[in-house]
Amino acid sequence: SIMALLSTTQTGLFHVDASHVHNRLPVVTADCDVEQLEVPPNPFSDAYLAGIYDTEIHPHGARTKFKGHEDQQHKMYSEVQRFVTSCEGQRILRNLFNEGMKFNHFGMDFTPLYQKRFGQLSRRMGDEFKHDEDVMHILKLYFPTRVSKFIEDVDLPQMFSSYYLDPVATAFGLSSREVELLRSFQRDGFVLIDEWPLDMDKHTDDADDQLRRHSLLHSSPDAQRHIHTGFALFEERRFRSKSRTKRHM
Repeated sequence: SIMALLSTTQTGLFHVDASHVHNRLPVVTADCDVEQLEVPPNPFSDAYLAGIYDTEIHPHGARTKFKGHEDQQHKMYSEVQRFVTSCEGQRILRNLFNEGMKFNHFGMDFTPLYQKRFGQLSRRMGDEFKHDEDVMHILKLYFPTRVSKFIEDVDLPQMFSSYYLDPVATAFGLSSREVELLRSFQRDGFVLIDEWPLDMDKHTDDADDQLRRHSLLHSSPDAQRHIHTGFALFEERRFRSKSRTKRHM
């Protein structure tokens, strides 16, 4: 769908004041006892397509977009029209607009909506919209293509999660305290660790147990270093391999 064309800025997806967007088709809605909404343009209408392409780059884009697939275009167009003219569609759109969703002639901005609905969650993964019936209804109607589905499944969750998740903490599973220490080290060039998250007594006992169970090379100047790095086991296996080779010779 052409409506999948989105651009990003530091504040999220690009949007403009909807009052400055023209070329909208009139929409006659059912009598829902509420004020009629200004709705997003139908991305499958001929009138919309006629005004979306750059005439110098794609002079025939509007005519060739759905060439050979006119029946599918009409089906998608009709589904959008039924939705925006229904009381249920008006209710869903009103809720989304009230909570921050914006739109213009080129696409939709879900960023403020995401922040409104999920910004207070203690753990945000960026894919919360998958469980939001209102948003999924809009995405299914306005963005039904496989390319748009990929954007929904991959790009949008990554973008939304980047607003809240620390990429280093997420990649390495760091706690908030560990992230604080890391940032302190990056800022100051050194870090003070008041308490190591390590049971030194257990670590020493484990090392002693390793020393008892493995034979180290007599030439090893530092048995503890070998145990802690795993080098001893490697050398032991290599030594035994050489011994077996000599016996067979």
